[in-house]
Amino acid sequence: MKTILFFIFILVCSFCFADSDWRNEVTIYSGISFVNAQHEGGFCLACEIPIPVDIPPFSFVTKESVDNSFLIGFKYGHYFNENIEVEGNFSIAPNRKIEIESGFVCPPGVICPLVDLAPVLFQKLSAVTYYYDGNFVYNFPTGKITPFFSAGMGGVSTDRDFFDTEHDLALTFGGGAKFTFEHVGFRIEVNDRVIPNYFLTDDTENDLQIQYGVMFGF
Repeated sequence: MKTILFFIFILVCSFCFADSDWRNEVTIYSGISFVNAQHEGGFCLACEIPIPVDIPPFSFVTKESVDNSFLIGFKYGHYFNENIEVEGNFSIAPNRKIEIESGFVCPPGVICPLVDLAPVLFQKLSAVTYYYDGNFVYNFPTGKITPFFSAGMGGVSTDRDFFDTEHDLALTFGGGAKFTFEHVGFRIEVNDRVIPNYFLTDDTENDLQIQYGVMFGF
């Protein structure tokens, strides 16, 4: 463990005392991923089936929702000049939860014995989300503080318990600021991943992320 810490110290110091005009940039970051995706589906029982007894129709409904997760990841960027940069990103949301609630539902004001007898089933699945994308970054250097915006595209893969891994296309948009000191800096940004066909809802969803991390330049 001491050996690993020593090599990390040497690596950081080599960045600190290197030439300040860097062309490559590595960011190690953490953050939070906010996903507000919900889906409700089901089917109606006794809606169109001819039954001689007057039995009120009732439905079996399943509701699924995705909650938030913290992020860990890294970015690598290459500068073509002080403004234009291309950047690759990989990150993981390791503790995402998918909640599934299912049960029978009756029309309002109707008494359904089956609904009263059958309990609502609640299940919480663990999921890990992987993000990988490439982005165009435009920087506005103003000394030690560099505002920037970014845009690009990539993918989102979600690995759920008992299910196959789902893969989605994502468009990325973001902006933030970099605070540089020689070859070490701090970076904070807000990104939005627009997912046109999210696996849970088959609709367009947004994955808003707040990211903050440490930069190293060389």
